[in-house]
Amino acid sequence: MKTRCLQMPFNPRDSVARSLAWSFLEQGGSKVVTLFVQIVLARILAPEEFGIMAILLVLVNVADAVSQSGLGTALIQKSKTTDVECSTAFWLSMAVASLLFCLLFTVAPVVSAFYGERSFTPLLRVLSVVIVFNSMNSILRSRLQSAMDFKGLFKANVLAIVVSSAFGVGLALSGFGIWALVIQVVSQSACATLMLYLAASWRPSLLFDREAAKELFGYGWKICATGILNVLYMGASDLIIGKACSTGDLGYYSQGRKWPGAVVSIASNALQNVFFPVFSSLKDDRPALVRMMRACLLSGSLVVVPAAFFCAASAEPIVALLLTEKWLPSVPIFQMACLSNSVLLLQLVNLRAYMALGRSGLYLKLQVVKVVLGGVVICAAAAVSKDIYVVSFFTAATAVLSVLLVDMQPAMRFVGYSRSCQLKDSLPIYLLSTAAAGAAFCVSFAGLSYGAQLLFEATVFSLIYIGGIKLLNIEGAKDFKNLAKRLLHEKDEKL
Repeated sequence: MKTRCLQMPFNPRDSVARSLAWSFLEQGGSKVVTLFVQIVLARILAPEEFGIMAILLVLVNVADAVSQSGLGTALIQKSKTTDVECSTAFWLSMAVASLLFCLLFTVAPVVSAFYGERSFTPLLRVLSVVIVFNSMNSILRSRLQSAMDFKGLFKANVLAIVVSSAFGVGLALSGFGIWALVIQVVSQSACATLMLYLAASWRPSLLFDREAAKELFGYGWKICATGILNVLYMGASDLIIGKACSTGDLGYYSQGRKWPGAVVSIASNALQNVFFPVFSSLKDDRPALVRMMRACLLSGSLVVVPAAFFCAASAEPIVALLLTEKWLPSVPIFQMACLSNSVLLLQLVNLRAYMALGRSGLYLKLQVVKVVLGGVVICAAAAVSKDIYVVSFFTAATAVLSVLLVDMQPAMRFVGYSRSCQLKDSLPIYLLSTAAAGAAFCVSFAGLSYGAQLLFEATVFSLIYIGGIKLLNIEGAKDFKNLAKRLLHEKDEKL
């Protein structure tokens, strides 16, 4: 039986700039709306309610990673995919998702009894519906990413977030408490699935091929296992704090980690969404892949690193102004999370390169090492200290060391871009960001109001950082400037 080709090769030179533009719009637009809504909800709801939600999301996210089985990633990694392969991935993912939904629905009372919270049962059962929705949209999302159609992703995600945010805020204002958070998550997933279905040109057929399933699962199960380990690793501290301390402490801890990740992820997620399909297109040309990796690392670091350092320096006024002063106990956690997120781009560039080269087994091995070592350290810190700040410190330190000692270690052998070269390339940006953040932090001793303090800190940081880039002629700045000009040029042509 003949099958039509669904994915055509693209020219990275012609596609990257446009894709980055829409990817940044997608991430930026989505995060801006999400951050605004989270600010509103944080002002209305109690830390205990965010703590309960953090526990529930760990369980749902693990099941979500299992249901998707890395099949969407496997489709992107292939040079071409057929209707049979896409349909096979879709139905396989849906079958697993349905089973996991039934499992969580059944064990919800057990989870409720373990944490001593009777409300967990109905909350977890309703929240588990997102597993089915996310399984559906993962294949649709991979289709759009493969085609570099980030415009379609932008429209679908932003509309879904706007609609779900209206539900969440409306319910919170009406006194529904934690149910506002649950309904927001479920409605966002459902709306995103509908919009992605309308945006994608592909529709699942009643086709299933065992050989295609074996091939996709052969690559995807390692990505799936990595995703599960990552969720467990990130969520383990939440589960332990929720049990060892209090849901209030967990609320401070989860919010302190969430906001830095949200800010930095606007840039990092936009970049990594483009990295994987672009790197995959260059997997047979190793020198070109290394050049692209280096360009992505330098250009991306110019945005991600200073954003992380500025947020760390200005954590107190940011938290006080956005979340109100009742969340100030989360400031030290916020700062440590910012510093650990500053190395995120080093991790993304390397891991996406390994995946593009088909090294999903290596990707899994690295994650196992990180989870075992990091998990032991974090669990020990939580069990011994029962202090959210101690746990946060070890979480941040482990994250940084994991990137430097684990994720980057195989780079020379498998890619040809060594860890020492990557650190040498990015070091000037880190040093300049550190100097700018140090100067900005000194403003906090002036005794200004939070609004004035944040304004002056932003001004000092910007002057030193931008001036330093021009004065020191930081490598990568020219490429970043040319990319910005190209994006503006493309926009003018469309107008």
